[in-house]
Amino acid sequence: MLIKDAILFVKSADNHEPDELIARFRADCVVRVCDYDYSKIVSNIGEIQADVVVFFMKDVIENDFIKQVSGIANPLVLFKVDECCNIPEIAEYDIPINIFKSTKVGACEEHIRMVMAYKPYKIKAFKSLVDDMIFSKFAVFRNQNLVGFRYMLECVNYCLFDEGSCCRLREVIYPWVAKKNDASTSSVQNAIRRYVCSIWDRRKEFPEQNIFSSLLKSEKMPSPDEFIYEAASRIFLEYRLDFYRYYQAVIDEESNKRSGTNI
Repeated sequence: MLIKDAILFVKSADNHEPDELIARFRADCVVRVCDYDYSKIVSNIGEIQADVVVFFMKDVIENDFIKQVSGIANPLVLFKVDECCNIPEIAEYDIPINIFKSTKVGACEEHIRMVMAYKPYKIKAFKSLVDDMIFSKFAVFRNQNLVGFRYMLECVNYCLFDEGSCCRLREVIYPWVAKKNDASTSSVQNAIRRYVCSIWDRRKEFPEQNIFSSLLKSEKMPSPDEFIYEAASRIFLEYRLDFYRYYQAVIDEESNKRSGTNI
């Protein structure tokens, strides 16, 4: 996954009860752990763009941190995961905090994942990561034809972020790239064609595993359109779950705008 849910766990250094719970998220989430220092908490939230900040009631009480927790955006406070302890109800402090009581690690994990599932998808972060990833995929094919190289990247990017647009290269994508770069459609096509020709002429120099590996084994040179289709298809298939989440997030965002709902 390109975009992983991010969790900040806040716990005292000598509190090892949450360690099993924290370990369950390390494989598929960005996990950061810090102690009860408000400035560190805020800094970590920004660094990992935390989707949820998890506190543990035992630590919150012992560190007299209840009011500081209320200053964190949408915090989640968990009771001890091994046993329910007799501590004051958070409601007594009249502070709006999402609190979950459970003696089971599995139940706590499920609740955290449920909370994260309702967080808005990080659309901008995903697009930025895809831009970087496309560039890295093409880096091995970078050559002196920098204009064709740039146009190729823009075409692949358009295909990926405009669902179903691959079939409209000549009608939509080439003209879009031309307008973006203040160029003619024919100059865009010619630059990409020259770029593809340079790749084809040097096809034996590239690593066997690359984004165009199947095309470079052809008996005759594929068309520029085929190179664009191949790159977009390979990237999409490799990260299809991310793209499905992205497409759905865009649909939801547009729906919320039409209905006047703020996320």
